[in-house]
Amino acid sequence: MATLAIFSCEKIKPEPEKEKGTEETPYVITTAEELAKVGELIKVDTLVYVELGADIDMTAVKDFVPFNAVAPYKKQIHFDGKGHTVSNLTCGHEKYPSLFGVLIGTCQNLNIDNANITANGSCGVIAATVGSADESTTLENVTITNSKVTNDAQFAAGVCGTAVNAKVKNVSFQGTVISNFTQEAKAGGFVGQAEDMTTFENCSVDVRFAGRGTDLGGFAGKVIENVKFTSCQSKAEIVSYAAQKNRVGGFIGWNSSEKTVLKDCHVLAGTTLTDKSGRTESSNGNYGGFIGFGDTTGTVLEISGCSADVNVDGGVSAYNSTFISYLGYASSTSIKNSYAKGKVFSKTGNYTAGLIGCINKDAAVSISGCYFKGDVEATGGYVGGLVGGTSGKLTLTKSYSEGTVSAMSAYVGGLIGASMNDAVTITNCFSTSKIHARGQQCGGLVGTTTNKLTMSNCYASGDVYSGTSGAAGLVGRVQRSSSIVNCIAWNKNVASSRSANNVYASGAILGCAQEKGTYKGCIRRYDMVYTDDFLTLEDHEDCENAMPPLPSYSTATHQQAYHGKAAAADATLASVAKSLGWDETVWDFSSSSANEMTIKKLGDNKVEF
Repeated sequence: MATLAIFSCEKIKPEPEKEKGTEETPYVITTAEELAKVGELIKVDTLVYVELGADIDMTAVKDFVPFNAVAPYKKQIHFDGKGHTVSNLTCGHEKYPSLFGVLIGTCQNLNIDNANITANGSCGVIAATVGSADESTTLENVTITNSKVTNDAQFAAGVCGTAVNAKVKNVSFQGTVISNFTQEAKAGGFVGQAEDMTTFENCSVDVRFAGRGTDLGGFAGKVIENVKFTSCQSKAEIVSYAAQKNRVGGFIGWNSSEKTVLKDCHVLAGTTLTDKSGRTESSNGNYGGFIGFGDTTGTVLEISGCSADVNVDGGVSAYNSTFISYLGYASSTSIKNSYAKGKVFSKTGNYTAGLIGCINKDAAVSISGCYFKGDVEATGGYVGGLVGGTSGKLTLTKSYSEGTVSAMSAYVGGLIGASMNDAVTITNCFSTSKIHARGQQCGGLVGTTTNKLTMSNCYASGDVYSGTSGAAGLVGRVQRSSSIVNCIAWNKNVASSRSANNVYASGAILGCAQEKGTYKGCIRRYDMVYTDDFLTLEDHEDCENAMPPLPSYSTATHQQAYHGKAAAADATLASVAKSLGWDETVWDFSSSSANEMTIKKLGDNKVEF
């Protein structure tokens, strides 16, 4: 007889439902309605996980409320877009209009298209603020396209109004930013103000940007405290309507940090900076193709492997450059293996240049392995291929300029327009720029110096012309005891139109020395065409703590030009440089033509010379 199996009929209990919003079981958002309510899911001081499960069109959501826009703004989120796209987001919320409001936590792997943000306070497509002093925040792998941000207050930007203690990587913005704030707007194509402990890596912006206030930057409006940028780029069409002063930069508008590091960052071709203020009188304004203004006491600025390819029209602003308009106070700046290209124009202001418009007193600047290629044009003075005017300490090595440098006023040079107050050292540099000045004291390398100039192993080959006096193949004038040693004036034409023999003389090497110095071992081109109505070209012996010879017609010290000695008729620039013992590890002798010679590639961050 078969035995029947007996089974227990106990009730089977269902598995408990897993808590939502954890890393294991995140909230999955698939509709516009769900996305609009994410702010109700996240919590204060608790990290909540949210991800997208589909592309989402936000057209139907008319009154979008940012996820974290209510004090104390401590809701934490880990938001993963999973590569999906949020399109047609519109936000004009009264508090921090953006997607997140204040982003604390992580946002990653997200695309946003055709967002429209309007604000009267800090704003951006992603957030008004990314990060906080207490909470490190990550923004990574985010692409924003075809979007527009309009702000009537401070901190307008394409991505975020401010970023602090944030790690931002692989993020891009393409669209329009309009800042209507008329004072210190701190507005940027990417971020309005970058603050302490923030890093940007491999980020980019392509922006059309209009502003009515100051501190406008293609990438960042203002930088404070400690911030680092690595492998970032900006392409920006920036128009400033600022009624008073302005600080405008193709990458950073105002650098006011304790320490800013920029490595392998670039302002791309097509970038323009334009003053449309309508002002007619010169103002304390700044336009820089890379950085507009850097002025804080104690600032350390390190730039390596960076570039700007930009056209700058500074209008009536005082300081203008295709790279940095102004550096000042007790700050320290190092620029290595970087370059600028394009054109810079100043309508009325002084201090216009290819790399740095003005270096003010107490600043210390080192430039190495850098160049400018393009045109510098100004109606004012203090105009240079690399530096317009410097009152600070400047060391310039292994750098050069090519193009034209022209001014309606005085103090114009292929490398430096004028140096005042502090010492300047120039080694292994050259300029092929053509120099044209209506005013006095211009040179193939330096226009004028009122301090000690130390220069060695340098050459100039561009034509030099002064409409008044003091033109020279290398240096227009030195006023203090200086040293010009083993340098070459390979200019074809050096000319001035001085009307009397009591104004500054012209010279093949040095136009006029006003104090004893060392001028030796210098060579001029054998067929130089030298035009001066009162002096003739002749060989001069070396000067060792002495004045160049005084011409017979005058007793004035500003008539004592130094011509050096003529090269042999069959000499080339390279052969003369070799004879003077120039460093073959620096100079490229082998690829030089008779009248040109360049510098070899330099440094860890190599820039193609």
